[in-house]
Formats: sequence, C-alpha cells, structure tokens
Amino acid sequence: MLNLLIEASQALRNCESGLQFWRIWPTFSWTKLTSAIDMLEGLLCRNLRLTYIKLSKMNKNAKDAKRLCLMDAMIIKEKLTSDEIITTVLDLLIVGVTSVSNSAGFAIYHLAKTPRAQTRLLREIQQFLP
Repeated sequence: MLNLLIEASQALRNCESGLQFWRIWPTFSWTKLTSAIDMLEGLLCRNLRLTYIKLSKMNKNAKDAKRLCLMDAMIIKEKLTSDEIITTVLDLLIVGVTSVSNSAGFAIYHLAKTPRAQTRLLREIQQFLP
C-alpha cells in the first residue's frame, strides 16, 4: 500500500508540474496515477466493506460509547456515502505520504546540521529506550 501511495504521489506531482498534457491525452504520469488510485480504491473498498460488517454487528450503545476510528466516525456520525468516504481517505493518504516524507527530510537535515540536536536526541533515546 505504501508503494502505491508513493507512486500516486509522484505521478500526481508530475501531472501538476510543467505542461499539463494529461488534460489532452493520457500521459505516462496520468496513466500511472489512475492505475495507482484504482488499486488503492480497491483496497479501501475492501476495508470499507469489512468496516460496515463490523459496525452492523455492534449494538447502538457500543457505537456511542466507543472511541471511533476515522472511517467508523465518517459512517456513523457524518453519514457519508461510500464514495465520499473513499475520496476523503484517498486524499488524506496521498497528501499524508508527502507531508510525512517532507517532515522526516526536514528532521534529518536539521539533525545533520546541528550537532547539539544530535547529542540531545541521543540522550533522549538512551533515556527512554532500553
């Protein structure tokens, strides 16, 4: 799944930057993007089906009392359709991959440029990890 998200993110970036020939005919990046999204959508549909089955087995009190994950909350509280849920989750996943990789890159760059931060991180790791 992670490889599909990375592939979709890269293809989306390629489609958005430069000349947008994909609007006229299907380019390589556009084809790659739609293929990755189709596969991700298949995975999400399967998980959504399992979530509907799980929620149908829960009684009403358990649904109200339990802390719900994002997909459960969208189904129960928001009353969104399956298409709306899949679109929302796909958007969050594809954008999330880029955000996390940018944040990790910034952290690594900051650590490489700041020896004091490296020392502090090492102390914290030694303190909290066995």
